[in-house]
Amino acid sequence: MAIWRGLAAILAAFHGLNGLRMIFDPAGWYASVPGIEHTGPLNTHFVPDIGFAFLTSALGFAVWAARPRAAAWAVMGAAWPALHGIFHLIGFTHHMPGGLPLVTETAGVLLPGLAGLAIAGAALKRERNA
Repeated sequence: MAIWRGLAAILAAFHGLNGLRMIFDPAGWYASVPGIEHTGPLNTHFVPDIGFAFLTSALGFAVWAARPRAAAWAVMGAAWPALHGIFHLIGFTHHMPGGLPLVTETAGVLLPGLAGLAIAGAALKRERNA
């Protein structure tokens, strides 16, 4: 379980830092993400909105990492990144160009979403077997 808790703490930091950057520096965040210009122009209202979703996920993972008896926190942490990953997977199979944006999508969106689902699954299994 220590490995899952460690991974949850890493995802909490990853999502938390990303969310804070989106909230407090949407233009800087937008400029730093390779390939994002293919999704449309910067929307300085929408980017912080998404940042709050990432902060919510960070909270869920952080609380579960600190207190792994409450699987609902891990599920809460995993929900947004998993749904976000599914949305991006569908999107780039239809209209995303190859190359760097595909690497960014995989490393920055899909893998964190899958890792979050694995954490939530492990948390639910542990709670069920307790």
